[in-house]
Amino acid sequence: MDCCGNPIVETTMALSFATLFGFGLTMSLGHCLGMCGPLVTAVSAAQRGDGASGAVMLGRLSLYNLGRIAGYAVLGAVGGLLGSAVSRAGQGVLSIAIGVLMLLTAVGLVSMRRWEQGGPLQKIIADRLPRLLGARTAPGRLALGLANGFLPCGPVYKAAMTAAASGSAVSGGLAMIWFGLGTVPVLLLFGMGVARLGLGARRLFNRLGAALVFVMAVQLILRGLAARDVIAHARLGEVVFW
Repeated sequence: MDCCGNPIVETTMALSFATLFGFGLTMSLGHCLGMCGPLVTAVSAAQRGDGASGAVMLGRLSLYNLGRIAGYAVLGAVGGLLGSAVSRAGQGVLSIAIGVLMLLTAVGLVSMRRWEQGGPLQKIIADRLPRLLGARTAPGRLALGLANGFLPCGPVYKAAMTAAASGSAVSGGLAMIWFGLGTVPVLLLFGMGVARLGLGARRLFNRLGAALVFVMAVQLILRGLAARDVIAHARLGEVVFW
């Protein structure tokens, strides 16, 4: 890409950021409370071990979540950097390929179960995570969140696909930051002992999350087709849909 960036990609990414925030929010209400709930509960219990007040716990869990978002940002930056290695002429193809893959996962034709098992790095992190649970310093709590950010997680991988199609390390990192911010309200309230959600409600939000993956996938495919001049870009004022 040139030094000034691609305004079409930048404006469509702005729309993607909002969608990723919504995806993070819905998945935190569905997937995260079910799958990550035990971990958040363990973090909360360990951090409250000295009888910390609510205000102190809010600060500690905020540091933990800040570290978690930083981990997501690193993943997004790496994905965006790898995506930017594709030539400008080929970025449309990359966007289409990632969009198709996301579409297949959204409709259940491709399973991410094997990805969620993680690789050697994730297993090393998972083995060492219990040692970080009782961190008593700000850097330790940030490190705990950072380690959490690298644990294998299906929704994180789906968000990272959008980051990889962003075309730059900065846009990829920002994409994952917006996704991470979407997960904070619910997980923070859950860690404080405020948020609770039944199985039926979590399933509903999981479906909403899958619908947002579908929307992001379609947008990536259309953006890729427009980049290849197969279709025209669609915009409404300053908002570019693809």
